Amino acid sequence: MSDWPLQMLYESGKEEIMIGWISSQNELYAIFEPDHERNGNPESNAKVERKIKLCSEDEISDMSDKRNEQESATTSVAITKFDTGSRLARQIAGTQDVDVEVIAPSPRRSSTLTLLTTHNDYLRDALWRVHQKHIFILTREGKPVYTLHGKEQNLSSIFHIIHYLVNLVASRQDEIEAIEAQGRRYVFLVQPHLILAAISRTSLSVEQLRMQLIDIYYQVLSILTFCNTENAFKETRNYNLGRLSNGADTLIHRLATVDYNDRISKNIFAFLTNSVQILPLQSSIRSSIEDIIKKDCKKVRFLIFAILIIDNQLVTLIRKRKHSINSTDFRLIFNYVETLTLSEGESVESRPFCLPRYDAEGYLYAHISYLSKTCPACLLFLSSKTDDFCDLTAIKKSISNQLQKGEYFSAINGAIAKIKKSLLDPTAIGIPELRHFLYKPTYLQQLLCAEFSKPFNTFEKFRYLEDLYCKLFDRLHNRYCPLKFVYEANENEIKVGWTSNEHELYAVFDSSLEQTTAMQYANKIVKWIRQEFDTLFIYQYQTF
Repeated sequence: MSDWPLQMLYESGKEEIMIGWISSQNELYAIFEPDHERNGNPESNAKVERKIKLCSEDEISDMSDKRNEQESATTSVAITKFDTGSRLARQIAGTQDVDVEVIAPSPRRSSTLTLLTTHNDYLRDALWRVHQKHIFILTREGKPVYTLHGKEQNLSSIFHIIHYLVNLVASRQDEIEAIEAQGRRYVFLVQPHLILAAISRTSLSVEQLRMQLIDIYYQVLSILTFCNTENAFKETRNYNLGRLSNGADTLIHRLATVDYNDRISKNIFAFLTNSVQILPLQSSIRSSIEDIIKKDCKKVRFLIFAILIIDNQLVTLIRKRKHSINSTDFRLIFNYVETLTLSEGESVESRPFCLPRYDAEGYLYAHISYLSKTCPACLLFLSSKTDDFCDLTAIKKSISNQLQKGEYFSAINGAIAKIKKSLLDPTAIGIPELRHFLYKPTYLQQLLCAEFSKPFNTFEKFRYLEDLYCKLFDRLHNRYCPLKFVYEANENEIKVGWTSNEHELYAVFDSSLEQTTAMQYANKIVKWIRQEFDTLFIYQYQTF
């Protein structure tokens, strides 16, 4: 807005006529073809429906009601045509700006979008707009499935815009992927039956947001047991997914807020590194636990996987020969286990479980239970047949009894306590200036994450650390210009990122270190991990 606001603006050029008009009731911004003349009050073109008509890149019209002063925020719609002739921008501005910039090829045909807004629409709600990130899921037909904040029925205008943008770009034989504008990132994931979109002001990069949408997409497929969904879509083009996601919002919400929640969690780092966390356990103890589970697994004909998890960390995986689990599927399993409300001990959950990366056209049958009240580790069996339920219940009891007799419950519980007290404390390595570190073997999808000691043991400082790592990951793994080594120093800390054929290392040191000392300490971390490797990681999963 200029220092001299106008009530009426009319500009005529060779390619278009632009009109801007503000009254006590409305604001109108429109672009017409040159054959239109200024021959009447623009109010005659305004309707209760907000209509955006795009006949070419040079013809856009949009209108928004000016809100009453008693309402929470004033919203206006501004249309801008860029000089390049290949960009269209639509900006919704108010107390909390929402701006969108769409990159699209030159259109060759007319298309019309009708945008309806109501007083219940969250676009008018300042509290809704203040959120740092929004996630939307809709069908390819435009039907809402999920929104991270608010109710789908009150966001019809946003879903309509997302659906229209995707189809607009698709009509030019292209696919919209991402837009960055004024501190916001707009990321789209277009799949055969679903459209996912993220609008974010968090520290996640475009590529990281896309990874998050992929995780959410696979979670939706897992919830809907993809093969049945495929059949439904084949039979009915307008098949409604929304009703199927009832009761599953918690699972999607946990993945959507992995970087944006109200608790300190290592899950964000497992997500960023596309890996799973391993419970540090003495190799001889882990091998004994694996032998006990493996012996009983051989008794069940259709069993594919046996997985032991505690505190969102993998104790062990026993798998049928020639079968494996992708880290993305692992995160879906961990995500589900975290939401379980089973009582510890005898309670069992049995359900179909789709692992999209393992088999996107079918599902396995999950048998899930806790070992005992004294050891809250979750034992999960995945079988290809429902007939195995009774056999799985029997071997679960057998495994639990053997682990208890062998005092492995105490070993597992002790490993959890040791992690929090000493083993993964950054200073335990013998580097007082080390504040935090992450380590991932390149050839294993497994992660070692240090505990959060001072100064990162408060929620505010944890969020700060999360931001540091997000930016460091993005610099090292940027698909346009990836780096092997990053060293950044400022008055608060020193950040080191190092990727090699053997490992990925991310570390934060005290700002007092010299550069050469920081490099020496990075090598010292790697050397310590090599010495403790058999305890910290699982080199190879056992088979039966």
